[in-house]
Amino acid sequence: MSVNELVLVQGMRSTRIALRRWNAHPCALLLGVLVVAWVARPDPTPLFIPGIDEAPIVGDVGEILFRNSLVTCFSLVTQAYVLGSQGATLAAQLDISPGTLLLTALPQALPELVALFLPLAAWTIASRRDEWHELLAATFVTTAIASPILVAAATWEAYVWPNMLKLASPVV
Repeated sequence: MSVNELVLVQGMRSTRIALRRWNAHPCALLLGVLVVAWVARPDPTPLFIPGIDEAPIVGDVGEILFRNSLVTCFSLVTQAYVLGSQGATLAAQLDISPGTLLLTALPQALPELVALFLPLAAWTIASRRDEWHELLAATFVTTAIASPILVAAATWEAYVWPNMLKLASPVV
């Protein structure tokens, strides 16, 4: 076995372990965001929110989709910290609790998480069954399923979520 093959085997083994760990705790990101939002000190600088500060545009959906595409272990921690910090700031800015903020975000957050982890789930299933020859097809199919879900969730976040925030907040 060559060094490159050994590295590939070790990498696959490590990736399978990571995917199993993530699969065991699929809502860890949401819980991490909530914890950070509760303990983070809100930034007094107001956040720009399409739909509240000005009418949302298609580019806002693209920005949301870009943020959602960062799904590595590092990005999960980073996302939890950034979203939690922004959540704390936004909750303070709107005079609502981080829990209320999270509840208003659930209609887009849950489908986003499912869509983001769907290709990883297909990879996990293929790897557990040693069906590596089906991995590419499974990736294409699950990405094709996930993409419209992500677009719909991002559209909801840009166009509908601001109205939910307005209803939840006593100051908007």
